[in-house]
Amino acid sequence: MKDKNTAIGCFFVIGVILLFVNPLIGGVIIAISFIIAMLSNKDQNISSTGDSLDQLDVEVSTEIKSSGGLVWDDYPDVSKYRVNPSGLRYDDTYFTGTGYKLRELLLLIWWGRTKKPRQPSSQPPRYFYYDYHLNTEETTGRFIREGYLTRDDKNRVVLTEQGKELYSEFEILWELHSYKGFLGELPNLDQSFEDWDYKTYKANNNLLEIRHLQEIIKFNTNMQKQYPRGSNEYNAFQQDIERDKRQIEFLLSEHEQLIDN
Repeated sequence: MKDKNTAIGCFFVIGVILLFVNPLIGGVIIAISFIIAMLSNKDQNISSTGDSLDQLDVEVSTEIKSSGGLVWDDYPDVSKYRVNPSGLRYDDTYFTGTGYKLRELLLLIWWGRTKKPRQPSSQPPRYFYYDYHLNTEETTGRFIREGYLTRDDKNRVVLTEQGKELYSEFEILWELHSYKGFLGELPNLDQSFEDWDYKTYKANNNLLEIRHLQEIIKFNTNMQKQYPRGSNEYNAFQQDIERDKRQIEFLLSEHEQLIDN
């Protein structure tokens, strides 16, 4: 490396001398010597860094550790504590005997459930698209063609007598559809319709929520152990634990009321 630096120095000196004889050539030689020197220093730095890394015995670990060997992935999965863990609103397995699927009949219920009839321009809610995957215009048109919906003398959409019979038979679909339980628990129309009972479903939902909260309390208790008693982190977990315990007491009380009535 020393000989290389000497050669670059000589090249630079020649360039300086030539500046007085031929400025153009001398300037080019000086510029070249600077470029060679810069490249030489860069190679030296890379080599030095590589040598220093080779001399180090470094142990790298990507393992995430926490109290009791827990990691955040161990947080209790709510999907294991649902009556309907898939979250699907239908599966089209229930035979209605009407030629319609339950999700289609839910749309008929939507048209007929208001005291003031809906206008022809009324738009069904978007959940019919995204949750029930219906073509609402096509299904509504079929209801009209097959005599379940019609327009009254004020051009409003109303149920026919035949439509009222179908509405009465499947009206409970609206309660089933409207149920919102623990952390977004949503019943499946086809799985729940035949034996649907709001209180029974809610009572079972409460028991599952209690089990989930019990697992969360265990998790938070273990996480709390990694912090000194009285620290902000410790106190935060303690408040969370106490809050979940109060919720369990409420759910147990509500469960008793649901099964007793």
